Amino acid sequence: MHKTAPTPLETVRKWPKMSSISPSPTEKHEALDEVLRSATFFRADQLRNFLRYICEMEFAGRGKELCESLIGVEAFGRPADYSPTEDASVRRRAGDLRDKLQEVYATELADSPIRIELPKGKFVPRFIRVAPENGMHASAGLTPVAHTSLRPRDGQSLENAAPRQLGNNIITARLDTALLDRTKSWRRLIVFWFAAGCVVGALMVATSFLAYRWLHSPEREPSATQVTARAEAPIETRAEPSAETRVAPRAETSRPVAAEDGKSYEAEAAGNTMNGITGPFPCARCSGRTSVRSIGKLGRNYLILNNITAAKTRNYQMMVFYLLKGSRSFFISVNDDPAIELPLTGKYWHEVAKASVTVPLKAGSNSIKFYNDHGYAPDLDRVVIR
Repeated sequence: MHKTAPTPLETVRKWPKMSSISPSPTEKHEALDEVLRSATFFRADQLRNFLRYICEMEFAGRGKELCESLIGVEAFGRPADYSPTEDASVRRRAGDLRDKLQEVYATELADSPIRIELPKGKFVPRFIRVAPENGMHASAGLTPVAHTSLRPRDGQSLENAAPRQLGNNIITARLDTALLDRTKSWRRLIVFWFAAGCVVGALMVATSFLAYRWLHSPEREPSATQVTARAEAPIETRAEPSAETRVAPRAETSRPVAAEDGKSYEAEAAGNTMNGITGPFPCARCSGRTSVRSIGKLGRNYLILNNITAAKTRNYQMMVFYLLKGSRSFFISVNDDPAIELPLTGKYWHEVAKASVTVPLKAGSNSIKFYNDHGYAPDLDRVVIR
């Protein structure tokens, strides 16, 4: 049987899923937060910690340092002498994380324009922009003409049928040529508008990035001489409540402040106590370029600020500088006294916010413990005692 070649209209072209425009830092942070807040990752605490750790290392420009032993120690709490050859838990959890990412992007985050991938055999995450799929079909309202073989009619010889069939084939060939020309014109038009859209999109992303850098440049931050000093109001001593905890007012987020009245204590200072998986992490907007993260969730994950000095025994105002997106709480215990709960809110993990709380300090040296036995607490940058 004679088989005819497919016409150009029988071929369907699909656009590639991956776009050439790289996601911006803000889009990467939002993509990570979107995955961590998804229902798919809601109960997968270990995978949430794993993903957040490797992504924040990548944000900090330390993606090349990621290896199996470092992840095992810092993200999974393995001892310093942990050997990946004897314990393959990091590799197994990396495979679980890849499957979990595929699951969340196949279900509830199927429409997400920015996606996170963990390439097989590697621990450095990739952030990709996904473009919608479009099919270019034969939509010009034309129907391809079928080719037929030479076949005589009833009562006709092949010689009499051939000239008529040859004429039909010539007409069919001309129609195919016209359809092919029209298809090529549509393709050129679509490629032109796609390229124009990519150029416009790149210009918009570049403009947005430059505007973001300008709005957040250090030159626009108020200088120390421009910050108005607040007069310290006397704080009356309050009696301790009978309950085990006291609830402080909710905090309001603000931009980083260049200078603060009072004495500042960095969370990552060498004399402080960091237990469990709680530890320092790079932070470009923090006062010491470092914050302390992974506070809470379990009782062993806590931070103690040591050597907090006070001239005399009385109540002091403590400014807490933290990083958070959403709502979480610190539980604050001064010198092992009953805890004060400090509920906090924040807009971005890469923006420093602050809150105020009253703490009782004794004359001399004091210790202040930050923890949360019920869930994760915010990341801590520093405190200022007034």
